[in-house]
Amino acid sequence: MRITPLKDGKLEVEHITLRVESRVLPIDINTLNSDNERKKQSSRCSMCCKYKYENTWLEIEDYLIVKSMPSERFLLGNIDYDLCPKCKTDYCS
Repeated sequence: MRITPLKDGKLEVEHITLRVESRVLPIDINTLNSDNERKKQSSRCSMCCKYKYENTWLEIEDYLIVKSMPSERFLLGNIDYDLCPKCKTDYCS
């Protein structure tokens, strides 16, 4: 990984893949055909790692309390990655 400071105070991050490892269990990837099916997936912010519950972005600890314990499907990757509103503002402006 290479991190380079830019003149405007931001950072440029570059990286390369060193190796790819296979998972122990296969991930069941669904083709989502409708918005209704998409809502069933968990949304996670790619920057701060908060999870979306209804219209609120929660820290993982709070999310697990609200959702009880996650299912195996949740743990193995049934997640839609996005940016929460705060990270969109902080990193995409």
